Amino acid sequence: MKRPLVASLVAAGVFAVGGIALAAGTLQYRAHPVGEFEVPANDSTAEAVVKLKINPDRTAVRYDLKITEPITDVLQSHLHMAPVGTNGPIVVWLYPSGPPAQLIPGETEGRLASGVITEANLVGPLAGNWQGFLDAIEAGNIYANVHTVAHPPGEIRDQVHLHPGDD
Repeated sequence: MKRPLVASLVAAGVFAVGGIALAAGTLQYRAHPVGEFEVPANDSTAEAVVKLKINPDRTAVRYDLKITEPITDVLQSHLHMAPVGTNGPIVVWLYPSGPPAQLIPGETEGRLASGVITEANLVGPLAGNWQGFLDAIEAGNIYANVHTVAHPPGEIRDQVHLHPGDD
């Protein structure tokens, strides 16, 4: 009776260590979109947190977009490609998952979008260019943007940056 239990514990331990190894290879990036980072800047009090986690084999990016301070009349949200202070083209749709824009009337707070980005989700200048997308993230040339009725070009924005944490 003890051998199967020991074998099960050893197998569970190997699985757990393997899980740690995979987690260690995950790169995490963040953005904290606010109105002052928009181009041009605005006085919006809305805020968000965007988390991006690149899996260890670099074939997918898990994302989570949460509105942390209320925003009104959301139309859409994307990842765009451009350096700080410059507006750029859409490269990934976050909300909705593709065109056209979909109005969420009234105030929004909490999770706006989450999912997994793969090469199939890339649009615009990075369509079909997964390595280009990863390179742009690592170079700091990807930003998150939330668009609203009041600010169709974008109400809140921030560049995606490396985040060393594990949350």
